[in-house]
Amino acid sequence: AGWQKMTLPLADNKALEIESKTETARLKEGQYFIFAVDSFQSAEKEEEVLIKTLVLAKERATKVLVIFPYKLDQRKSALLQKINELINQDQLTSSLIFLGELFGPRMSTSPSNWLFSAVGEYAKAKKIRIDKTPGRVYYPTFIESAVKEIIRTLFSFGGAGEKVFIFGQRINAETLVQLFKKIDQTVVVGEAKEEGVLFLSSFDRQVALGGNLTNQIKQTLAWFSQQKISSQPTKPKIKKPQKTILVPQKIKKKKKKRKIKKIKLPAFKTKLSKPKIKATKWMGRILLLVFLTLLVGPLLIALSASSLFLAKKQIEQGGVAWAKRSVSFSLTTAGLANHYAAVLIQTPLLGRLYEQPLAASSLLETTAGLAKRGFYLFDLASVLANKVFGDEAYDITPLTQKMAIELGAIYNQAGFLQSELETSQGLTRKALNMVVNPQELSFYRRKLLAVRRLTEALPQVLGQESPKIYLVLFQNNMEIRPTGGFIGSFALVSFDKGRLVDLRVSDVYEADGQLKGYVKPPEPIEKYLGEATWYLRDSNWDPDFPTSAARAEWFLDKEIDQSVDGVVGIDLEVARGILAELGPVYLADFDKTIDENNLYEITQEEVEKNFFPGSYKKRNFLTALARKLLFELTESVSQKKLLPRLAKQIFRNLEERHIQIFLHQQKAQRALSEANWDGSLTPPACPGKCLVDWLSVVDANLGVNKANYFLERRFLLRVFFEPDQLKRYLTVYLTNKANPALGRDVRYRTYLRTIVPRQAIFDNVTVAFRDEEEILEPEIVELRGRKEAGVLVEVWPGQTKAVTFVWQTPLKLSLEQDGEYLLFWRKQAGTKDDLAQLRFFFPETTKAFALPPFSLTRDSERGYNTTLSRDFVSRIYW
Repeated sequence: AGWQKMTLPLADNKALEIESKTETARLKEGQYFIFAVDSFQSAEKEEEVLIKTLVLAKERATKVLVIFPYKLDQRKSALLQKINELINQDQLTSSLIFLGELFGPRMSTSPSNWLFSAVGEYAKAKKIRIDKTPGRVYYPTFIESAVKEIIRTLFSFGGAGEKVFIFGQRINAETLVQLFKKIDQTVVVGEAKEEGVLFLSSFDRQVALGGNLTNQIKQTLAWFSQQKISSQPTKPKIKKPQKTILVPQKIKKKKKKRKIKKIKLPAFKTKLSKPKIKATKWMGRILLLVFLTLLVGPLLIALSASSLFLAKKQIEQGGVAWAKRSVSFSLTTAGLANHYAAVLIQTPLLGRLYEQPLAASSLLETTAGLAKRGFYLFDLASVLANKVFGDEAYDITPLTQKMAIELGAIYNQAGFLQSELETSQGLTRKALNMVVNPQELSFYRRKLLAVRRLTEALPQVLGQESPKIYLVLFQNNMEIRPTGGFIGSFALVSFDKGRLVDLRVSDVYEADGQLKGYVKPPEPIEKYLGEATWYLRDSNWDPDFPTSAARAEWFLDKEIDQSVDGVVGIDLEVARGILAELGPVYLADFDKTIDENNLYEITQEEVEKNFFPGSYKKRNFLTALARKLLFELTESVSQKKLLPRLAKQIFRNLEERHIQIFLHQQKAQRALSEANWDGSLTPPACPGKCLVDWLSVVDANLGVNKANYFLERRFLLRVFFEPDQLKRYLTVYLTNKANPALGRDVRYRTYLRTIVPRQAIFDNVTVAFRDEEEILEPEIVELRGRKEAGVLVEVWPGQTKAVTFVWQTPLKLSLEQDGEYLLFWRKQAGTKDDLAQLRFFFPETTKAFALPPFSLTRDSERGYNTTLSRDFVSRIYW
C-alpha cells in the first residue's frame, strides 16, 4: 500500500507492477536489481531479503545496485560490512550507492530524514533546527537529479563493490541557514544534534550533481503546502506481546572432514630426470591452456568490434547485404564473449580480470543489436519509399507505426549505450571507440527523436485521409538570396493515400505575370533592385524560412489561385549531391548528359540562353531533369543499392540548410523544428548564469546575375569581454574571382545584412578596399526580437572588399564569478563551407575554457578556425 501511494504519479505507466512479495519465477528475465536500504520496518527482514537478492543475482549473473544513505548507524554499518564480504566472496557485479540528504517533491517522510523534518517544520511553523557542530557539513540532494544519476550508474559497468557517493552540493550549517533566510527573512533557527551516526568519507567515486538549491527547496516547499504533510510523522502503534518467546537459532552442523587416501606412486628404476622433464612438459601444456583460455575472450571481443567497424564502412559504401552479415557475426561473437566472461568472472583469483571483458562484450552485444534494429528500420523505410513512388494502393498507417516503434526502441537503447560510452574505461572504451563516437551518438539521438515524431505524422503528410499538395521552390544559390537562392522555378507535388501522384514544374515568371494589383516590396528590393511591386520570385526576403514560405504561399494563391499544404525549399546542392550518388543522367529530348560537375553550366545554358518572356524552354528543361532524377531515384530505392548513400546525402542537405521544410501539419512541423530542418531563425536557450549571443550574416545578390558562382566569402569575428559590455567586430571578406575582362556582367552587387539580438546597438559600417575605406550608415530594421543592419556593397571582378560591422550589448554577467557564454552563429541557407575565424578577448585574470575546445589559445585571446558548413555553437565557461 505504501509503494502504491508513493508511485501514484506513475499509475498510468503500464510497465509498473507492484508485488506483495518477491516471486523468483517472474524474475527470470531480470538484468538489474535495485535494493534500497531502509525499505523495511524490520532490520531482520531487510537483511534476509537482501541476502536472497544477492543469491539470486549470483545465480543469474544479474547486476545489483544497493542504495545506502551516506550517514550510517551501527546497524547499517554492520549491514554494509556484510554486503562487502558477500560481494567480494561471490564476485558479484554490483555497485554501492551512497546518497546525500534527499529532498524534493514526494520525499521520504521517515523520521530519520532530518531534512524532511527541517523543511516540514519550516513549512508548518517557519522554524528549522540544524546541527551547528563545527566541521559539520550537509549534502542536500534533489531527488529528481539523484534518480537520473542512479539510472546512469545502474547501466554502467563499475567494479565489484565500487562505492559511489552521489550528492547535490556540499554546504556547511551557516550556508544552509543563510539559504533559508534568503527564502524567508522571518525564519527562526534552532539547534539540533545528530548522535550515534557514522559519516562515510572514503568512496571510489564522487558525483556532485549541482543545481540551483534555492529553486529546488522552493519546489519542495510548494509540494509540502499542497500535500499538507506534517513534519513529525506518526509512528505506527505496536502491540507489546504478552509473552516473550525465544526462538532457538539453527545450529549448523560441522561437516566431517573427508579422509584422503594416500596413493602410493610406483617406484621408478630409471633416474628421476625423465619424470621431471615429463612434469615440466605437462606444466607447460597447462600454462599454455590457461593462456589460451584467457586469450579467447579478448579475441572474441576483437572480432566483434572489427566486424562492427567493417559493417560501418560497408554501409557508407552502400553494401547493405555485407553489412548485415558483419553485424550478425559481431552479435554472435559478442554473445559468446559475454557468456565466456560471465563464467570466468566467478573463477577465484582470475575472476577480476574478466570485469572489463564482461563489460566490453555486453556493450558490443548491445551495439550490434542496435545495428540489427537499424537494418530492420532500413528495410521498413525501403518498403515505404517503394510504396510512395509506386502505383499500387496501400495503407500507410501500419507501416509508419512499425517504423515509429523501431525508432523509439533505437532511441532508448542508444541512450543506454551513450551512458556507457561516457563512463567506460580501458578495454571497453577501446573496443567501442572503433565504431561509436559518444558525441556523434548524442547528436544522432536528438535527431532520432524528431524523426520518430515526424514518422508518426507521415500518414497525414502524405495524404492518407485527404490529398495533399506541396509547393517546392527551386532556389538557385548561384544567385544567393536570404533563404538559399533566387526562385527561378517551382513545382507542385501532389500526394494521395501515401503515393506521389503528380509533379508539375513551372517558370516563376509565368505565375508572376498573372499577379493583379500592387504589393509593396521590402525597401531594399524597391530601392536597389528597382522592383516597383513584390512578386513570388522575390518572396524569400526574410531569412526565416517559415516566414518566407508562408509569404510564398500567399503569392501563389494570388497569382494562380492555388493553395498548398506546405513549402519545401531546395537549391542546386541537392541535385548535385543526388547526381554524385546516381552518376550521370541522359536527357534524350535535349541530347545532354548531366553529372555533378556540369549541372550548373548546362542548366544555365538551357534555361538562360535565348530566353524571352512567355518561353516554355526553362519549364520544359527543368521538368525533364526533375522527372529523370525522380525515375533514377525510384530505381535505386527498389534495388536498395544506393539508398544508404542517398539517405546520407539528404540528411547532409537538411543539416546544411540546402533543404528546408515548412508544413501545415502541426505535429510534423514541430518535429522538423526540433531537428532544425525547418530553416527557422530561432536562437537557442541557455538557463541560469548564462548569456546567449547569436548572429546571422545574410547575403542577397541584387545584381540580376549568377556572380555567386565566382564569389568567395570569409569571416573574422572578434568578441571583447569588457567590464560592462560585450563588443563585437565582424569582418566579411568578399572576393570576386571572376575574370576582370567579364566586367559588369559578373559584378557582385549584394545587400549584406548582419542579424543580432534586438538589444544590440550598431556603429557605422566600414567597407575597405586596398588602402581605401568607406564609412556607411547601416539601414536598421527591428522585428520579431531581432535587429538587422544592412548595407549595399559592390565587388567587381578581381576585387576583395572587407565589410566590418560593429555592435555592442550590456554584459549582464560578472567575469569575477562563475558564468557561461553561449555563441550561436547561424549559417545562411544555400552557402557552402565559408571559412570563419573567431577570436575571444578576456581580461588577463579570467580563465576561460570552451566546448568544443578552443583551437587557438594565447595570452588573453582564445578562438577557433572553422568552416560554416553548418550552424556553429560554442559554450564558453569561466
